[in-house]
Amino acid sequence: MSRSDGLRVWHAARDYADQVTVFCESLPRSAPSGLRGQLTRAANAVPDNIAEGAGRATRGEKLKSFRTARGELEESQSQLKACRKKALIDDHTYFRLWNRAVAVGKMLASLIAGLERGDG
Repeated sequence: MSRSDGLRVWHAARDYADQVTVFCESLPRSAPSGLRGQLTRAANAVPDNIAEGAGRATRGEKLKSFRTARGELEESQSQLKACRKKALIDDHTYFRLWNRAVAVGKMLASLIAGLERGDG
């Protein structure tokens, strides 16, 4: 078992990335060029960076990876907003993905704050 397997935030982020990937596979061919790849890449980078951070030795290295994960999460949220603006996503799917992203963001913020305080 890897270190990231014990982090609830990693599991939530992995679930979010999987849900985003399924959504992206349903996007019509008429969707803007690159949107599918950009959104999928950003969403999948979140659990990847969390896993990387969990495997790092120093607090600074962990913080860097967890902050990168937070940035990728925000990028994916921006892409979700673009999908909504372009009417490529229904409200139910949008809010399901958005709420999962918000939950992951709060979990990441808590993890980062704990490291900044010296808890980990």
